[in-house]
Amino acid sequence: MERSFGTVISGNRRPNAELSPEHCAAIISKHEDGHKPTELTSEFGCARSTIYDTLNRFKQHNAVKSLPRSGCPVKISRRAERQIHRLARRHPNWSYHALRSQLPNPPSKSTIRSILIRAPAAR
Repeated sequence: MERSFGTVISGNRRPNAELSPEHCAAIISKHEDGHKPTELTSEFGCARSTIYDTLNRFKQHNAVKSLPRSGCPVKISRRAERQIHRLARRHPNWSYHALRSQLPNPPSKSTIRSILIRAPAAR
């Protein structure tokens, strides 16, 4: 069975995953060819709101790629988070100062606290 251009292979795309720029371009071109957004939802395997968001982003910003997201950039890498978790498990009585002294690029006490409150990073 041959797929038409632009269809998403369901096994290769995670749920709620971002559409690639190629898929966004295909959605825009099919919409300009006269396809309705409800038809495109079944063809591309995404929500109708995703189709409308893609079309609106193209109308407003003339872009098929995602726009930069707001918010603060990540302060510490996942590797450093895992190292903090390992140190805290090995030495449960250490203070934040002692943990910081063992790290090559020590984060603040509040960053260490928020890392230790969250669940450990996946291995």
